[in-house]
Amino acid sequence: MKNFFKRRQLQIAADVNAKYVGVRGATWRARVDASGVLHPTDGSVSTSWQIAAADTWHNPSREPSTRQKWYAGTPVVETRVRVPGGDVAVRMFCAADMGGVTVWEFENESPSPVVVGFSRSDVLTSVPSSPPLGTDLPQGSIALPLGHRGTTRVGLLHSRPHTGQLPDDVPRAPAVVRGWEAAAEVPSRLVLPEHSLTSRIVEFRTQLLLNEASFDVSPHSRIELLRLGEVDDEWALGLSRIAEDIVVAQRRRPSLSWDTPWLLTNIAALSNRLGDETLASDVIAAMLRLADRDVEPIPGEVEELSQVVAWAESLLVRPSLAGGRCTVFPDGIPRTWWGQNLEWHRLAADAARTLSGAVRWHGSRPALLWETSGPAGLVIDASRGDDAWHTTQPSGETLLPEPGPVSDDLADVVSD
Repeated sequence: MKNFFKRRQLQIAADVNAKYVGVRGATWRARVDASGVLHPTDGSVSTSWQIAAADTWHNPSREPSTRQKWYAGTPVVETRVRVPGGDVAVRMFCAADMGGVTVWEFENESPSPVVVGFSRSDVLTSVPSSPPLGTDLPQGSIALPLGHRGTTRVGLLHSRPHTGQLPDDVPRAPAVVRGWEAAAEVPSRLVLPEHSLTSRIVEFRTQLLLNEASFDVSPHSRIELLRLGEVDDEWALGLSRIAEDIVVAQRRRPSLSWDTPWLLTNIAALSNRLGDETLASDVIAAMLRLADRDVEPIPGEVEELSQVVAWAESLLVRPSLAGGRCTVFPDGIPRTWWGQNLEWHRLAADAARTLSGAVRWHGSRPALLWETSGPAGLVIDASRGDDAWHTTQPSGETLLPEPGPVSDDLADVVSD
């Protein structure tokens, strides 16, 4: 994970919706297609599976009943195939055990036993295997019995695959999901009414940590890697260049881009956190030179996954480029959030402070709860909610007015 400023953009031509599994800090990665087939990026053989039920073999690549989901945006995928009487669910993920292993968890939800046909034999299994019969699986495949309501597991070692018993203490899917969610919440934690938005944030952060999605070297991705804890020897130089590029680009605009406060404030905050006070001071000085400029409204949506964190956090909190002040819901509370509780934790309020908050509804009026960290004196307001309200209290609660009409774009925010 070192030297991320020199990473090349990966070219993913086979599947524009591809997602990847792997272990953070390791190099082994694999793409998972819509049929649950594992395609390692190192060019080694792909791995597939089929299910033999009482009627026939069910190949997920040909079955119209095949469905797939990724758990909360994490690199844990479940593929389901319909068999007589129910589904067989197959959960796939990677764990760091034994130097890295990909695990398949097959769960039979049907009332009858089935057989799992696995396309390779150099794997660790939780039950004894045998050669499969009557299937078009590749030569060297294995068959695994799977009883009614039963579960069996298969593990493929990333280094020197071989046969044997899969240890019982290799993590299960829920534990791996929790681990990835914890890693994704290091920079900030958002609990929003739009669960799809929360999943997109987790997806961006976890796939960024895996370094296997088609991310470019955008400022948002570079900043988020540092917020996630991926620091190398060139971080200060990289942030300095990003800040310089942003300031030069914004000088040519009649108004500042909606994400400029997020970008520059987080660069200054990261510089302070990582101990470079000189860089932080330079960035703060550059911010002050832009402080009298108008900021464009936050867009109704963003297509680039790399911008999703900046977008979501900017909907909640906008730092002032002058420092010492931030605005909650700078463009108003999105209409699709009205009446629904939400919260956020550790968003950059300025270069030296963070703001956590929550909204709890009292009828049609939102109650804002807040708590700051860092030096005292931060001014907090909610300009779209109540132009007269502001506070310097480090924590507290206030009842904001009932949300009023917002622009058409904001009325539809995060409703895609």
